[in-house]
Amino acid sequence: MVLLTFVDLFAFGSDYTATVKRSDVYPETPGLSFLQHDRGLYRIAPVGGGGLSVLPGYTASVYGLQTITGYDHMRDQEYLAFLGPMMSPADVEFANASGYLSLASDNRPLNRNLLSLLNVKYVVSPPGILAGAARPWLTPEYQGGDLDIFRVEMALPRAWGVGRAEVVPTRQVALERIASDAFDPTSTVIFAAEDLPDDMPEAGSSASGTFHAVHTDFSQPGFLVLSERFDDGWQAEVDSADAPVLRANGLLRAVPLAAGQHTVKLSFQPGEYVWGFRISAITVALSGVAIILYLGVSVRKRWGGPGPGDEL
Repeated sequence: MVLLTFVDLFAFGSDYTATVKRSDVYPETPGLSFLQHDRGLYRIAPVGGGGLSVLPGYTASVYGLQTITGYDHMRDQEYLAFLGPMMSPADVEFANASGYLSLASDNRPLNRNLLSLLNVKYVVSPPGILAGAARPWLTPEYQGGDLDIFRVEMALPRAWGVGRAEVVPTRQVALERIASDAFDPTSTVIFAAEDLPDDMPEAGSSASGTFHAVHTDFSQPGFLVLSERFDDGWQAEVDSADAPVLRANGLLRAVPLAAGQHTVKLSFQPGEYVWGFRISAITVALSGVAIILYLGVSVRKRWGGPGPGDEL
């Protein structure tokens, strides 16, 4: 009966829900194969403009590629502000209307620092889009009929160490500072005064740091900067002791570290999750108490003993 039901429903629905080959919708191309063969931990920056992109929406995730334009609808104003120097007014309007991000290449230049801070190793565009502008920090890696791929020469890893901190009044000033050619994200981290705690730690003047998994080694006090989005729910432990997670470079996360070797662990525990867990735990506990009381009353009544509220 189950088999007959399955066959009947499949035959009925096949005309309404058509099936196609994966290659017809998401074909394999030489350019995409080039990106897939790079097994490093990096992101790509699809470029198009005006809502058009070589990898629109969540297309990149189908090919196992990580992209700074996201896999789903994005109407995050802070992230749009961070990418603002690389987006045309049409791109911003398109993002607010549809939720999909697109980087312009026609009338807004790509910014080396912003791309590097986001762990962008490759800029990917339709053929010929970036050919007209000379960018010494972009090296052609592949140019074909499907797309063009350029390597960002100063691409930063997913996490790195810096030894110099600069404090500016606001996040807007911080974004202007990091987008300027004079800023070096490999040696300096920018903090907005409005985001800092009162007990802000100081960094050394020439500290250097390396990052591998969660293990760090700093020659002097400095900061572990992560190319990951800041949120109040992030918590850090350095050598099993609580440590602050700071908003860095306008959007990212940073953890202050003393000189020497350390093990850094980060976990995401937003307030909604914590309170939801507490409410769920209280609900389970109260439900358990109620069940025990109910069973106790039922047993006592069944065996003839007085229950709560019964007259003796």
